[in-house]
Amino acid sequence: MRLNFNEHFEIKMSDRNFTQRFDVVMTSLSKDKKITVQQSGGSTVLCRGLKFSLPQRISAINVQASFEKLYWKLERTLSDDKKELTAATLRSIALNYIESKLPKPPKTLQRAIKQLKQLDNIVVTKPDKGTGVVVMNKSDYVYSLLGQASINDTSIFAPVSLQRPKMKGRPLKHYHPLLQKEKHLDSVVRKILPKEIANSACQKGSRLAHRYGLPKTRKDKLSMRPILSATGTYNYALAKWIDEKLKPLSVNRYTISDTFAFAEEIQNLKVDENDILVSYDVTSLFTNVSLKETIEMIAEKAFVNNWFNETHKLNITQPDLIQLLEVAAKNQLFQFDGKLYEQTDGVAMGSPLGPLMANAFLSSIEEKLEHDNKLPEFYRRCVDDTLATMKDVPAAEAFLTTLNNCHPSINFTMELASDNKLPFLGMEILKKGHKLETSVYRKPTNTGLLLHHQSHVDKRNKEIAH
Repeated sequence: MRLNFNEHFEIKMSDRNFTQRFDVVMTSLSKDKKITVQQSGGSTVLCRGLKFSLPQRISAINVQASFEKLYWKLERTLSDDKKELTAATLRSIALNYIESKLPKPPKTLQRAIKQLKQLDNIVVTKPDKGTGVVVMNKSDYVYSLLGQASINDTSIFAPVSLQRPKMKGRPLKHYHPLLQKEKHLDSVVRKILPKEIANSACQKGSRLAHRYGLPKTRKDKLSMRPILSATGTYNYALAKWIDEKLKPLSVNRYTISDTFAFAEEIQNLKVDENDILVSYDVTSLFTNVSLKETIEMIAEKAFVNNWFNETHKLNITQPDLIQLLEVAAKNQLFQFDGKLYEQTDGVAMGSPLGPLMANAFLSSIEEKLEHDNKLPEFYRRCVDDTLATMKDVPAAEAFLTTLNNCHPSINFTMELASDNKLPFLGMEILKKGHKLETSVYRKPTNTGLLLHHQSHVDKRNKEIAH
């Protein structure tokens, strides 16, 4: 049975008012361009936040196709006497939606959006943490900050030429580095993994990864957090599969996996009255992970007592796993400012293997410190953020030196508690005598912006946000 959309139905939707002004904190990192944005009416748009949604008309054909597909899925579960009623109900809902009139935002808002789109010399983005809107000069964003935080480091990033390489035999009809990456990954995966797994792990028609950055507005010195948009790339599906299989090997007893469980743990912890709270942070951990060393370490752990094969019902060797990890994580191809680059070392933030590699790398360091009896009495870590209790400041500084001597590629920084208070993982930890208390921590740059009430989203989402 098919859904017949030739019948006509009408539905009335109440108009929504999009004219109310909602003022929020908007950070401008380009003073001269802030005037341009305000004069063009851009502030009228940006004050509503980056998640503000306007109604969009969906093609009637797409709506009909979606309901057809829904009916096909339901049909096999329906008895014969309910099929006709179900088809009629779905047809009625679809046609009511198609014929419905969407609320129209005011012309001033539409005009402001159009003018804002025409400003090609600015970048509108969000901060690396929290909510808000950041406006920057495009040249500052691309070259001064994002370039400095990523591709300018030639020890980790290398440009890739689009020119066809010279080779023996008949030249390739079509050449692109991305096609070569796809071909190489496909040959490696199909040689090692079973056909069913290989089919799901090999991405066909992939896209280039795109590097972007989020400004660290909370820092005294402005910097950028570089992130790789890797969804749909040639090695994304394989990286997701590997991450799922190897995640248990990347944690140890010092790793924080659940923030709520951690909060409960420290609330029940008894500390010495003279101890101080200290947090340690790794500078640019992801890009400074020693990839070759980490891959070999993970593969070695995976084949202790043949754990990997026994757990996942596979039959591969340790060198096979190393090869899969290399093709999924090494020499990541990406696009930046219209040019191609490869990340030759470290792991990209945005890659599914990023947290796995970072955690495994630091876990190996912690295991060495534990073996040498150099870890403090209380020590917990969540990716690159670490909390510890120390007897005094000299002891905290000595441990910082110990951490920085663990591996040449990483650098730790230290933050001491102020008035027995220390922010950590969205909490403010307060030391009171022998006990630790927690409360919600809000950064000074927090705008408090959740979701504009007039945004065109489901009412249930608004109720949750407010």
